Amino acid sequence: MLAGLFRDAAQAVGGFTACDPRRAAALDTLGTLAWRDGRVRDARRLLDGAVEAWHGAERWVDDMRMAGSARSSTFHLRLEARHRGVYPEIVRLRHRKTLAAGRAGSEANLAAIDDDAAALEAALALRRDAFGDREAGAAAIARRLGRPVDGRVLDRFRERPPRAFDDERRLLAAALLAPVLAVS
Repeated sequence: MLAGLFRDAAQAVGGFTACDPRRAAALDTLGTLAWRDGRVRDARRLLDGAVEAWHGAERWVDDMRMAGSARSSTFHLRLEARHRGVYPEIVRLRHRKTLAAGRAGSEANLAAIDDDAAALEAALALRRDAFGDREAGAAAIARRLGRPVDGRVLDRFRERPPRAFDDERRLLAAALLAPVLAVS
């Protein structure tokens, strides 16, 4: 049943722009399904396509609409007034890290197929940089490498989803909801 929903979702993203990160997440999901079904060649092809699509999504992140955010103090308001344009770039940097973490999930899936520990290490570093040690994808990669995960594993999207239905939520959904090492 879940596989059917993933396939339906992959068809739905066909109408999105070519650089939308949700297309990369859909390819990742289809690659994971192929891997689960023992179709390694198809899995590798789909996951390679996902990594390529994650790279293509860099333009999407550059063009993302940046939502304004409330500032907690006059100190921050004065800083923003004095350094115009800096705060949006800080947010955009965070979005680039999220995009890299999404790509790292696809790269981790490929590395697991190839049993490539070095590629898993690189993917783990990108995942941790964006989401921390206990995020579900980072925890799955760490476990695959034989490392313990301290504390409760976090499902970041379900526990702290963005409040608005905007580009940030679309990016986080793509990066956090695509399966990372769902098949081992």
